[in-house]
Amino acid sequence: MAAGLLIFGAYVLWDDTRQWGPLSVQVQISPGAIVRKDFAVNVSAPYTINIEAQKKIDFDTLNCLLGMRPDLSKKCPTGEVIESQWTVAQGETVVASGSSSGYHGGNWASDTVSRQIGRFDGERYHTYRLEVKFLNDGSALDETDPHLVVAVDSDPKAAIFQFALVLLVCAVLVLIGCSLLVASAVVRLRHSPPGTSGPHP
Repeated sequence: MAAGLLIFGAYVLWDDTRQWGPLSVQVQISPGAIVRKDFAVNVSAPYTINIEAQKKIDFDTLNCLLGMRPDLSKKCPTGEVIESQWTVAQGETVVASGSSSGYHGGNWASDTVSRQIGRFDGERYHTYRLEVKFLNDGSALDETDPHLVVAVDSDPKAAIFQFALVLLVCAVLVLIGCSLLVASAVVRLRHSPPGTSGPHP
């Protein structure tokens, strides 16, 4: 049990020092606009590049503007405005590049909708420079306070948490099993006939 708690506690402390989202910067999406930002990572993992918008306009309109279609049966009231090209470099070396047209994933949170525009593999203790060039007029998103966000892909983080949780559960089960064995031994000892508690000369 102590080992399980120690492992789970170590995970919590480790999680608090990780930069799961090393970059979040407000952007104005307009034709030809370029954003260049440096950021450091301390987790070796796949990272996603996203445009994150607040849910401050009609939900269906927001999804359409971002190119997100949770319900394909609904007709979009407006066209997609996310069109961009991006590169991730370490020093003078480009480690990844692409365009938003190659990605259509994202996620919906309680207050935001995020559209993925890229992905790359980051190595801990390395510093990267992200450059994004917007090609479309995205002024329709101005009210949603759009941000350019780099974050660890949720799958690796979830896997680490699940592993720590499984260790904790196993430790608890071991403790319960040991407690039952001890309780059973105590009961047998109490109900044993007098004079049988130990060897006689």
